[in-house]
Amino acid sequence: MQYQTIDSPPYPISDVVTWSFFIGRYHLYQGDYPNAVTLLSQAFSRCPTKYVRNKQTILMYLLPVYAMIGTYPKRELLERYKLMEFYEILGGVRKGNYQQYQDGMDKFERALDRGVYLPLRRLTTVLFRNLFKKTALIIGASQSPPVPHPAKISIAALETALRVSGYPTNVEETECIVTNLVATKKIRAYISHEHQVLVLAKTDAFPSLRPKP
Repeated sequence: MQYQTIDSPPYPISDVVTWSFFIGRYHLYQGDYPNAVTLLSQAFSRCPTKYVRNKQTILMYLLPVYAMIGTYPKRELLERYKLMEFYEILGGVRKGNYQQYQDGMDKFERALDRGVYLPLRRLTTVLFRNLFKKTALIIGASQSPPVPHPAKISIAALETALRVSGYPTNVEETECIVTNLVATKKIRAYISHEHQVLVLAKTDAFPSLRPKP
């Protein structure tokens, strides 16, 4: 379903904010992140500054959506709206550090109450993508001469990266994770099952998470 924005006149601003918030949440739960970010951003920007609690609530849903498209909040924003629980969680996602992410999730008691637990859990796909991108950069830099990323990465190397980041896994699960990232176009590559390697595209192997206009 395509999103639809509404302007303030002739509607009260409270109705505009409420409508944008709930329809934005609907798109979030449907996994439609471009529409969710548009509507939730509209709700946040149009919510009057004096309603700090309401803006805090909107942000709790908006922050996971932004992370899904590779955008992360500044610490000052989280401090202002008393949402520092997100700092550790989203920091782990951005850095591809599963242990940091999981530690943050374990401390975030409000996640279940506010219904943001599932959206935050979905961020593991972005975390794994970021981790594998970092792995590719490290391997590429170690080659002689250095390259932006290697042509191939073994599944075993990606399994090691997951374990180092704090995610307990095995070769089979690692291959499933990689397959999902390729299928959702977070990585441009294919898996050679015979040789147990991920063959990366020559260019733009890790495309931007932000949707194209």
